[in-house]
Amino acid sequence: MICFSRPFPAKAVSEVSAPLSYGLLFLSAFAAATLLPGGSELAVTAMISQGKDAWIVLVVATAGNYLGAVVNYALGRAARRGASEIAARKPHEPNRWSASAKRIYDRLGPASLLLSWVPFIGDPLTVLAGVAGMPFGAFSFWVALGKGARYAILIGKLLA
Repeated sequence: MICFSRPFPAKAVSEVSAPLSYGLLFLSAFAAATLLPGGSELAVTAMISQGKDAWIVLVVATAGNYLGAVVNYALGRAARRGASEIAARKPHEPNRWSASAKRIYDRLGPASLLLSWVPFIGDPLTVLAGVAGMPFGAFSFWVALGKGARYAILIGKLLA
């Protein structure tokens, strides 16, 4: 059974084949970006220390982490639709929840998603982007850029 609440064990990476280790890295990065607790830094560190190709590690970790953030975004969009449906049934009551999310998003701006990798604030930012109705292309650009830069810096420090 996979437990995402503990750090990814470095020993596990050295005991599995390369394709499987990249798959485990992807799952670790994916889970780290969702509302599940966990992190992917140890998995990245283990793979780099095992001599895995840094570019592949960067792409796999970024892809997994980005797709995990897409799950959060989709949850936010679903919550927005649900709030809109409730508001449609009760036209005399304003949809304060979505309007509040939109105000917060407008104040923070789309570039705030560069921080989507930061623990405790990154997940709510990606959900908020979905609730606020941020266009998916803009969401993808800022999130992928932020998450990719984070892994690039981590890998660069490991290789230095």
